[in-house]
This record gives sequence, structure tokens and C-alpha cells, in this order.
Amino acid sequence: MRPLYKAHSWDSVIKRYWDQSKRNKGFKRIADLAEKLSKSPYAKDIYPIASMNTILLAQTPEFNPNKEVLAIDYDFENEYFTLKFREHADPKRKSWTKYCPPDEVYPGVVHFFRLQKWFAEFPDQKNK
Repeated sequence: MRPLYKAHSWDSVIKRYWDQSKRNKGFKRIADLAEKLSKSPYAKDIYPIASMNTILLAQTPEFNPNKEVLAIDYDFENEYFTLKFREHADPKRKSWTKYCPPDEVYPGVVHFFRLQKWFAEFPDQKNK
């Protein structure tokens, strides 16, 4: 069994990507997304890990990075994000995947939360 990873704080994830953006402007898009997620109504109930050009999101503060995790990868060359739900540890199993330009990645993440029912109640719908 693979060891569990401990989530990083939102502040450390944001700082990491802003620091990297000084060397490569592409990281600014990842930093922007991390900031938006950290300020979202979902932030207190999702747990991030920063890994190179990938943000992993899970529902628990310790998790297997290959199971029940949303991986958000940024492709520097093509300038788009790939959202991939790592539902099972078996890489041969088909996973939910969505490709997004930078301006559509946050709505894509929220769509994933709704699709996978990661929240019993969605914070952005409370006043509607």
C-alpha cells in the first residue's frame, strides 16, 4: 500500500508557485488558480499538494496521491490545464478528464466538485 501524503497549506502552495513564476512566467497561471481556490468557498474543505506543474486536491488532509484525487496539470507549451480525477490507483482504468484554457479552469474545477458530489451542500448556492 502506498503511503499517504500530507496536504500543504494554501499559503505554501501559493508561495511556491509565485516563487517559481519569477523563473518561468507559466507558473503565474498556476499561482493565480491556487489563489482563486484558496479564496473560494470550497477552500476549507479541499486539501492541496503542490507538485511541479500540478496541484493535487483531495477531500482529506492525508491522502493517496493516486486515488480519489483531482490532479490539475498545467501544460506550459500549449498553455492549457488538464483536470483529471484519479479515482482508482489502477492507471489502466478510464478517468474523468477535462481540458481547459486558463480562463475556464476554475469553473472546470467547480464542475468537477458538482459532478463528483464532493460537497453535500455547495457554498456558492446557499443564497440562491
